[in-house]
Amino acid sequence: MRHLLTETEVVIPEAVTVGVQSRVVTVKGPLGSLKRAFKHASISILKPKDNKLKLQIWQAQRKQRACLTAIASQIKNMIRGVTEGYKFKMKLAYAHFPIQDFVSKDGKSIEIKHFLGEKRVRRIDALEGVQIIKKEERKKYSLIFGRYLCIRQKNGFK
Repeated sequence: MRHLLTETEVVIPEAVTVGVQSRVVTVKGPLGSLKRAFKHASISILKPKDNKLKLQIWQAQRKQRACLTAIASQIKNMIRGVTEGYKFKMKLAYAHFPIQDFVSKDGKSIEIKHFLGEKRVRRIDALEGVQIIKKEERKKYSLIFGRYLCIRQKNGFK
């Protein structure tokens, strides 16, 4: 069943500025800025004068309405990323061969040695805006900081 008009609103905090131009949303906050294009969806993104972002879709069926809700959630995650940021904790787990990890001094890459007992050193570079920190008091843990939630889906690495 088609619905004539489906609307969703995203509340914008005071510390954040949001710009919209032809379905490309730019969010700027205290921790930096994020930009994402939503051109794949046939929605209208409007920014009235108040601190709200309005998303609309006309003549939508169930899947298009779900896409509208997903885009609203992605914009909320972008707002959270530029205000608070995201922090993920990775734990090295092994059964027989002890794994060693070394984080570079600038926090942009991590090297893993003795993975599954092999001699090769695996070097993994972090994505842009991602920082890796290794806490010395807990040697099996590494912390990953970033502004964007998608780093979790990709584990923050290239």
